[in-house]
Amino acid sequence: MSKSYKQPYQEAVKESQQKDTEISGLKSQFSELDGKFNTQSTLHAQEKADFEAKIVELEGKITDLEKRKNDIEDKNTELSEQLRKKELSRFASEYEKQEKDYADQQVLWFKLSLWATGLLTISVAGSIIAPIFLGNKQWYQEPGFYLLNLIFITLFIYALNQHSHLGNLRIDYANRKILAQSYQYIIED
Repeated sequence: MSKSYKQPYQEAVKESQQKDTEISGLKSQFSELDGKFNTQSTLHAQEKADFEAKIVELEGKITDLEKRKNDIEDKNTELSEQLRKKELSRFASEYEKQEKDYADQQVLWFKLSLWATGLLTISVAGSIIAPIFLGNKQWYQEPGFYLLNLIFITLFIYALNQHSHLGNLRIDYANRKILAQSYQYIIED
């Protein structure tokens, strides 16, 4: 009988040793997995920190690029404003040149109208005085002689019309020049 009461004890001890071995194996497996987890957590924490550093770096670059973009836009606005002012001053100077050209042409047509007036006066005076001095000669009664007066009258009227037209153009360009300069001064203020 002595064998029989020891056998369950030995089996229980054996089973206890097996369970202890199994528990120690599970504990070692647990510590190994915990170590891997901690290693992975450390790696993930390091990767997370690296990614967060990259995010901060990229946000800084974005901020710098936005600042440079705003600076470039401000500079572009300033340069376009300067260009517009130069265009206005260029318009004013071109209007001034055109005004001077028209003034010179107006003076020329005024001189031509004075010459036409002189020729017309001589022609009309000749048609009035010629019958007195020439007596018997009939040349002043010819229609061609009076056509000469008509040509000088036409020249006189045309010269005055050109003088008047160029005067109006000169005044128009003078007004445009003044408006361009006024607008330029308004913008500068």
